[in-house]
Amino acid sequence: MLIDVSKLDEQQRRRIIKKLVEKLGLSQAAKMLNVGRSTLYRYVNSDQSIPLDIVRKAAEMLAQDELSDAIYGLKVVEVDATTALSVVVKAMKDEKFRNFFVSILYQYLGDYCFVEFFSFSQ
Repeated sequence: MLIDVSKLDEQQRRRIIKKLVEKLGLSQAAKMLNVGRSTLYRYVNSDQSIPLDIVRKAAEMLAQDELSDAIYGLKVVEVDATTALSVVVKAMKDEKFRNFFVSILYQYLGDYCFVEFFSFSQ
């Protein structure tokens, strides 16, 4: 797993645990994490701090898209070129959507786009 769980805030850690419980169910997730069901329930439903080793194990049991959804709230879906082009056309026509879309692009792909733009122009 390429994620450093120590850099995640408590809310992101809790969402990873919740995602695993959604995927496996409370009993199976508790068994896989070697914790009691009541302990896992408290991790998910209270402000109790979650040990890093538990979060690390849970993160390793999730697929990359599930982990992304848990940490960032972004669901990965299949998109074809037509859908992507439709988004660009909507951004060109709708100023509010354009502002939202560009801010999301900058937030998640800003460094990548900046590097690619300047390496392409040289």
